[in-house]
Amino acid sequence: MAGHSMGGQGAITPEVFSTVYALSPATLGVITEEFGIRGNAYRRINEISSREQLITGRDEFEPNAIVAMGRAYTPNLDKPPYYTNFPYEYENDSLIINYEVLNVRKQKSVIGMVDYHIENLKKIKALKLDWGRNEDTEHIPTTCLRFSKKLENLGINHYAEEYIGDHSNKLWTDDGRALNDMFPFFNTYLKFNE
Repeated sequence: MAGHSMGGQGAITPEVFSTVYALSPATLGVITEEFGIRGNAYRRINEISSREQLITGRDEFEPNAIVAMGRAYTPNLDKPPYYTNFPYEYENDSLIINYEVLNVRKQKSVIGMVDYHIENLKKIKALKLDWGRNEDTEHIPTTCLRFSKKLENLGINHYAEEYIGDHSNKLWTDDGRALNDMFPFFNTYLKFNE
């Protein structure tokens, strides 16, 4: 399995796939940079008045991301319009931290789930993640490195590599990651029974 960005995060599924390549996997852990109290996404979500306004595209990328993560990690069908519980909310411009929701999100994140899937992660034939030194978002290099160190400390064999590039400029070019790293990786490690 392979994926880029959120797809890279989704590719890291230790109970399903035996060979995984995650290109710039996003949101591996609870993010304190762009999507946390230091960023503007949770403040902005309080200013958006409708789903239509939320999904207007790239202008609202960060609020869209936190709603998507919320629906995956802490859904709440009784809480329209986003149907999720948020770890951070603003009331009268004051930050309110919901530690229970924050802890659930930590446990359900890829980094948080490692502790519950150690044996399955050890069964993976090959796992590689890479990220650009100049990623467009701060959290990707930080969480990739944190994830790699956690795997290393648990004795889980994997490959982790930082390359010179940003989130998408070194993917499908002639000198890009897909042609020169991902496909050879699968050629080496993905074996089928004959």
